[in-house]
Amino acid sequence: MTGNICDGTAIIENTDIRLKLASCFINNRNDLPVQTEPTTTRTTPIIKTRSRILASNEPCGVPKVGIPNVVNGEVIVHGTHPWIAAIFHDEKYFCGGTLVTYKKVVSAAHCYYGKELIRKLAEDITVILGAQQLNKLAEVGRSISGVDKIYIHADWNPQKEKYDADIAVLILAQEVEFSHYIQPACLAKRNNDLKKLNDGIIVGFGKSESSASHENEPRKATTPIVKTVDCLKKFPDLGNIATYRTFCGGFANGTGACTGDSGGGLTVVNAGRHFLRGVVSSSLYSKKYGCNVNAYSIFTDIRFFLTFINDSE
Repeated sequence: MTGNICDGTAIIENTDIRLKLASCFINNRNDLPVQTEPTTTRTTPIIKTRSRILASNEPCGVPKVGIPNVVNGEVIVHGTHPWIAAIFHDEKYFCGGTLVTYKKVVSAAHCYYGKELIRKLAEDITVILGAQQLNKLAEVGRSISGVDKIYIHADWNPQKEKYDADIAVLILAQEVEFSHYIQPACLAKRNNDLKKLNDGIIVGFGKSESSASHENEPRKATTPIVKTVDCLKKFPDLGNIATYRTFCGGFANGTGACTGDSGGGLTVVNAGRHFLRGVVSSSLYSKKYGCNVNAYSIFTDIRFFLTFINDSE
C-alpha cells in the first residue's frame, strides 16, 4: 500500500479491502452518518417502528449525474447508477445489491450461504453505497454501513438445483442520506407494471476477462430480457435452474452478468426512471470464468416478490 489512508491518497494493490482501516475516513467526514454509542443508560422503552419509505413525491430511479452513451462492459461515470451496492463479508467483496429505500438493499439469497450451506451473519456484512473505486478507502460520496437484518425468502432452498426465490433483503443499520452518488431505484407498484419493458441494464463489480475475481470499478452491460421459450430452446440446460419466477437475459455474446455480479440488479427504464426488474441469480458454468457469458443469464423476477420486499422490515 502506498500513500496516506486518511487523506484519500492510499492505493491498495490487493483488492481484498480492509474496511476497518476506513474508520479514519468515516469519522473525519461530516457528510456521512456516524453511529456512536450512547453515553447514558436508557430509562424509557424502545418502540420499534417501520423504516422510512419513499414518499410519493420523492424521486427514485433518476440519477443526478448525466448518463453518457457507453459500450457494453465499459466503466460507468461516478453517480450515473447511484443505487448499486457493493456488499462485503469479512471485509472481502462478494456480491452486489440494489438500494430501494433509505435502509433496504435487494440482493440474491444464494449470496448469504457459505461453505457447507452455513448462513452468513448480518454482523459480518458491510454495504458500500456510492462507490466508484473499491480499492480506494476514501472517496467522495461513499457511504459505509453495517447490516441490521438479512431476510431470505422462505421458498429459497440452497440445497436444490433450481434457483427459485433467489432473493434477499438487507436492512441497513442506519438510514443513508441521498446525494448525487446515492439514490434508490424504483419498485413497481403492481407486478404487471413492468411486463412489457424488455430492455434491461446491469451494472456491477463482477468478474471480467481481465479480472481475477471482481472489477475495481463498476461496469455496465445492456441486457435484453429474453422470452423463456426462446431461452430454453437455445440453452436447454438452463431449464435445470430456471423456474416460472425467473427470466433469462443477455445477448449470449460474451457480455453479461458474471461471478461477483450476483445479487446486483437489472433495471428497466420507464418514463425516464430506472425500475428494479430482476436480480442477478445464476448462469451456466464455465471452467475458464466460472460463468458462461456466451449463454443467457438467469435473473430472479422482481414482479413476483414485491410484497416480500415491501414487508421486510
